[in-house]
Amino acid sequence: MDIKNEHNLAAHKRNQLSTFVVVFFFALLLLPGIPVMLDHIIYFRLEDFVLLGAFLFLLVKDPFLVLKTPVAFALYAAAIMISIGINFANTSYNDFFEIAKVVKWAMIFLIFSRFVNADLFKKTFEWVFYALIAFNVFQYFNIFEFNTLIEPLYADSEQLGNAYFVSYTGEFTRRLLGTLGNPNNNAIVLAVFALHYAFDWKSLKSKVLFSIAIALLLMCQSRTIILALGVVFFMNFLLNFKEYKLHLEKLTYVLVIYGIVHFINLDYLEMIFQGKAFAESKSVEGRMASWGTMISESRLSPFFGYGPNKDYLYSKGFSPENEFLYTKARYGYVGLTTFILLIVSPYYFFRQQWQNHLLFFSVTLIYIVTSFFNCPYSSLTLSAFYFMLFGMEYSKLITAKTRIR
Repeated sequence: MDIKNEHNLAAHKRNQLSTFVVVFFFALLLLPGIPVMLDHIIYFRLEDFVLLGAFLFLLVKDPFLVLKTPVAFALYAAAIMISIGINFANTSYNDFFEIAKVVKWAMIFLIFSRFVNADLFKKTFEWVFYALIAFNVFQYFNIFEFNTLIEPLYADSEQLGNAYFVSYTGEFTRRLLGTLGNPNNNAIVLAVFALHYAFDWKSLKSKVLFSIAIALLLMCQSRTIILALGVVFFMNFLLNFKEYKLHLEKLTYVLVIYGIVHFINLDYLEMIFQGKAFAESKSVEGRMASWGTMISESRLSPFFGYGPNKDYLYSKGFSPENEFLYTKARYGYVGLTTFILLIVSPYYFFRQQWQNHLLFFSVTLIYIVTSFFNCPYSSLTLSAFYFMLFGMEYSKLITAKTRIR
């Protein structure tokens, strides 16, 4: 097949996948899962079926597609399988979904790295953000009894308690749950949108959308994301010191927005500035206790862990408040090593011309920093969102000839 015909074939594939991109993106970040009760509650999600259909369509046309997956995915999946094999007596059928999750990451990565039109993705990215703005505003202000009628489809009863509660000052405050049904996870999604517009700073529209993303992010009152964004800002400030005026301009925007949103009541977030209150936070105490339990228990099976057996882990007091400790407890040092290789692989792939990949470096850093206090990669939505972005970034490395095969 000559180059012209190959190009036409690739263009045909990308056109056929246009509907997939829109449906997958909207379903991923805007639609709730459908709970089905078996031995455990399993959530069926529309994007999973759309993804499988698109992947099978491409696999029929290119049976060797799977060989184009970075080996880091296979290594992590293999580590999980080994852990399951060693702990097979304690394994239930839903534990195998952990392998399926990594396979799903690889499928998302492959499709978005090789067959998705970048312009269409950028437009869809913006459309999704508009929809998220509307959803989050309705949820935060409980418009039309949103937190009673709609939000329970996205959040459990524990997280719904975060929508409106008494803060450490004794006053009522709110946290934005969004479509993730969790203020910390919702803040990570909003941080990605904020970073996108921060790196596209030339237009007025980008500045407005950046401001909205920051405002919504602050309304989540996630102290973890504030720490992560601080690390990202410091990294970019050092790497692009010549642009210090631009960095300070963006920081000024953030401070002004904080000053405005402050009047809504950000008591929970502002505990980060109250040393005593922050140290005595139940959130911090709970994390410290959980980390201690995980470290102590994981020493009994250091190399291959206990497997994905969630029931056993929770019975031992494991609450996943640290992605790395959680992975270590489940899959041991072998699993933890392969997991770290996977999540830092972007820094290896994009090490050349790294200046062109600073946005995705920043997104990856957000996920890594928040992984010390939450479990973004264990979230089906957050992890799928990340590997979708990873795939789009990786597509920049693929030459035109390679991409169209």
